[in-house]
Amino acid sequence: MLGTMTCSAQAFIPAGLVDSTPNKAVLAHYDVWYANNAEPEVAKIAGQTIFSSPRTVVMIRDAGKGTNAGPHFHSVTDEVVIVLGGSGELLVKGTWIPVKAGDVHVNPRGNIHATAVGKSTDLKFVSVFTPQTPPGGDANFLKDGQAPNIPQGLLDASPEQSILVNYDEWFAASAKPNEAKIASKTIFTSPRAVVMIRDAGKGTNIAQHFHSTTDEVVVVLGGSGEIMVNGEWMPVKAGDVHVNPRGIVHATRVGEGSDLKFISVFTPQIPAGGDTNFLE
Repeated sequence: MLGTMTCSAQAFIPAGLVDSTPNKAVLAHYDVWYANNAEPEVAKIAGQTIFSSPRTVVMIRDAGKGTNAGPHFHSVTDEVVIVLGGSGELLVKGTWIPVKAGDVHVNPRGNIHATAVGKSTDLKFVSVFTPQTPPGGDANFLKDGQAPNIPQGLLDASPEQSILVNYDEWFAASAKPNEAKIASKTIFTSPRAVVMIRDAGKGTNIAQHFHSTTDEVVVVLGGSGEIMVNGEWMPVKAGDVHVNPRGIVHATRVGEGSDLKFISVFTPQIPAGGDTNFLE
């Protein structure tokens, strides 16, 4: 940490934007949660909700050895799964595909998906649901031997079907770690979310700003840097999960020694013209 900075520009932010729980930015460390809460030897998904708003729910999760979450779909929410470690399989467009650290799986509402974990290792991941899951949940499990009854009109995303993208493959082809800027690729968009694979090159400095429409979820996959969290510069590393609600000032800076590899999920979709309000 290079020091503490208190933002004095809060008066410029429109009132009434912050409506989340908690009502401030969050920085959670996956490994700390895992050491205290995961049950890797138990065949179930352990999880903790670290943030919720009308726009999103963010959960740190672990699927223990032998977990089998059967085929289901969501009728309200898109789900973004960011794999941080371990291994398992995800059902993507009807095919079981093995996943590992750095894989990003986006499952739009109305698409069938499932999770299976073998007996040798658990599966560490973060789930981002957009918007907030309704009371009673939004997992519609399929019944054996019956055709799925998926309501019409749910598919309104781009792409419409589930996707699985590996961060390291994108990084090798597109990142520019030695340039002081953010390289980024949008891999998914819907009225509920935008998902970006990103890398902040050495020396990057994104000044203080806030969002007036969107919450931003940042999951760090590698490298190092600092993020302003509730007015204080905090160092971040692989496995850190930062959630910044709309109306809260944040910023990013990266030193000359390493770039910063991360995923950004904005909820809901970023409005035309953008949603970055820089402070003077």
